[in-house]
Amino acid sequence: MKSTNSRTRPAPRTLIRIGSVRVIRNPLLQGLGNMLRKQPIRMLFLLPFTARHRLDMYFVRTPLDIIVLSEQWQVIEVFTLRPWESRRCDQESRKILELPAGEAQSLGITPGSTLEINATKDI
Repeated sequence: MKSTNSRTRPAPRTLIRIGSVRVIRNPLLQGLGNMLRKQPIRMLFLLPFTARHRLDMYFVRTPLDIIVLSEQWQVIEVFTLRPWESRRCDQESRKILELPAGEAQSLGITPGSTLEINATKDI
């Protein structure tokens, strides 16, 4: 009879490279985000302070994957928001990445993954 080990090893850290991301530092543009766009774009919000930020999908036409990141670019939280939904992040952060819905899953982004982001424009 084989013994069962009740301890599980932590999942190995996965590095995921993401290209073509618009970095948004301006608070006004952060508030607008993907609002009124026919097709969403990848956006990284570098927020001015650490908090459990609230995200609102008012006037956003398509669902978005939300990835909450630590200071070390490690994924803390992943969820999808649909148009007109609102949600507060479960974890505190200063970095939030928005992707078109389904992209987080197709890239294999899960909590514990580390992201490497190629910024195309910093505004």
